[in-house]
Amino acid sequence: MAKAKKWILTFFLILLVLIPCYMALNYAVDPLFYFTVRKGGTWYSSNEYGRAVKCQYVMKNRDSIDAVVLGGSKSGVLDVNKLKEYTGRNYYNFYMESGNFSDYLTYADYLVRKCGVKEILLHISSFEVMNYSLDYRTADTWRIPAIVNGTVVDKALEFLKFLMTDSSTLLEAMKEKESKEATADRLADGMKRWVKAREKFAEDPEKSVQRFFFKEYPENLKALFSGKNWVDFPYYEENLNALKQIRQICDDNGVTLRVLIGASSISERSRYEQDPYDRYYGYLRGIVSICGEAWDFSSFNDINMNPYNFYNYSHYTSEVADLQLDVMFGKEAPGQYGGFGILLNGDNIDDYLYQRKSDFLRLKQEYETTGTVAVKGLDDPSNISVKIS
Repeated sequence: MAKAKKWILTFFLILLVLIPCYMALNYAVDPLFYFTVRKGGTWYSSNEYGRAVKCQYVMKNRDSIDAVVLGGSKSGVLDVNKLKEYTGRNYYNFYMESGNFSDYLTYADYLVRKCGVKEILLHISSFEVMNYSLDYRTADTWRIPAIVNGTVVDKALEFLKFLMTDSSTLLEAMKEKESKEATADRLADGMKRWVKAREKFAEDPEKSVQRFFFKEYPENLKALFSGKNWVDFPYYEENLNALKQIRQICDDNGVTLRVLIGASSISERSRYEQDPYDRYYGYLRGIVSICGEAWDFSSFNDINMNPYNFYNYSHYTSEVADLQLDVMFGKEAPGQYGGFGILLNGDNIDDYLYQRKSDFLRLKQEYETTGTVAVKGLDDPSNISVKIS
């Protein structure tokens, strides 16, 4: 009996030594970048727990950060330095993977009320009408971090959870830390770097476009013009109600709200523009009604009809992002490249939607006649992203 007690005591003593050591190793290696803000690190991964890391960073630097880009992964290439040049604000790119209006509302409230930001550039990606929230996903990538709305106990439990990251993840990170950091995003600006995609574009742009755009192009066109994937989009009202609340939060706190509806390739539109009842166009009208005005870059313009302006069919390049900002702030004229950029308001929204519907029907007729829709090429002036030697 005494021997058994001795073994039990020895076992617990070993645990008391090993557990703190394991926690210390997790903190030092930081396989999911969770502790990078506390450690004064340089990198973070949006595919791990980027939401938590960015919340921590903005809170820690709230005296210097007074404006944010808020949106999904598309908005990650909006340049905060360019925004500072145009607005005088110290912008931070608070993009998140799988952006949705439920999260935009949650983080807008946090960033305004707790972090004191004075300006928000809200980036809308059109296909957000497919969802309102990601409550059905339980992974840390999409979970609301404890720093936003959790109790002291919630924050402590979250902290402990990442100190006890599983051994396989820890070992993998120890082996691949350098390679992970090479493709991670910089914490200082929050922007999405697209390291591998830009490398592939530089090496062989035609091969890259074939793989990441044209591979799914026939099926996406079929869905767009046949209504194959059409659903009743039950999230229009939820999204617009969230937008109203974001607008109210900004108005109540003296915060400037800018709205940008981002560039969208023709291949991406199978998710939303095929609605036979034009509810999506009503959604665009609702955005303008709530916000008063909104910059739109999502029409069937030449930039959007050129696959070389996209890393894949749903994410535009840094060059397109720069042009959007240049148009918004007056450096470049709106309407170039076949209508790239228009400031929508109550006076022009009806004409805009009429033209957009007409363009859709024109392209639908081309598809029904030829079985495809011709897009712009590498040598076309609308290719602003790939340098041709």
